[in-house]
Amino acid sequence: MLLVVATSLAVVAQGVTTASVFGKLKDVSTGEPLIGATVQAVHTPSGTAYGNVTDLDGFFRLPGMRVGGPYIITATYVGYETVIQDGIYLQLGQAFQFN
Repeated sequence: MLLVVATSLAVVAQGVTTASVFGKLKDVSTGEPLIGATVQAVHTPSGTAYGNVTDLDGFFRLPGMRVGGPYIITATYVGYETVIQDGIYLQLGQAFQFN
């Protein structure tokens, strides 16, 4: 019984240690989702890069990101201007929205 209680406490103590970025990319003029657009976030002090592509509805998620910053987030899609947002700082457990 003591082993079960000790294991339960260890699992509870782990908690959240990262942050994430999520959002939806769409054409501003038509409102249509950008399917397969690339989103990349780079933690500039370490050079760690996180990336993903948008789904059929234009949504993406970058989970498990290092807390802190600054980050540079870039969204690219063929035929569209690249969107860059820099100076992003992520807090523990934060889900930062980038659209």
